[in-house]
Amino acid sequence: MVTASNFIQAYDNLISTLTGIPIKKIVLPITVSKTDFLNDWVKNDPLNQTKHLVKDSCMCENCFQKKSNYMGIIQLDVKNNPFAIATAQAKKQGYEDFSEGSAGAKKRDEIAEALKE
Repeated sequence: MVTASNFIQAYDNLISTLTGIPIKKIVLPITVSKTDFLNDWVKNDPLNQTKHLVKDSCMCENCFQKKSNYMGIIQLDVKNNPFAIATAQAKKQGYEDFSEGSAGAKKRDEIAEALKE
């Protein structure tokens, strides 16, 4: 049975016999696979190794993963913003125009002041 290694050995023997010079075997180093290289890179990435509390201002991958949902969307919390809650409540009551001096803006300000207290 002829295999690739048998063929290469026979070819090397033929060449060395014809030239009278022995053929040196070259052993190529085993290369790292692409997945191993990627896994090592991810493990050694300094942004992934940083262990700190999740901060809103931090844009590292760890903080982003903690702040975002499964779709990668960061939903802001509106509990601390009374004007956002007041605007939503005024929209439910039928107000659409919130420009300065309008009835919607006055209603929004009234609701926001009540929420602040």
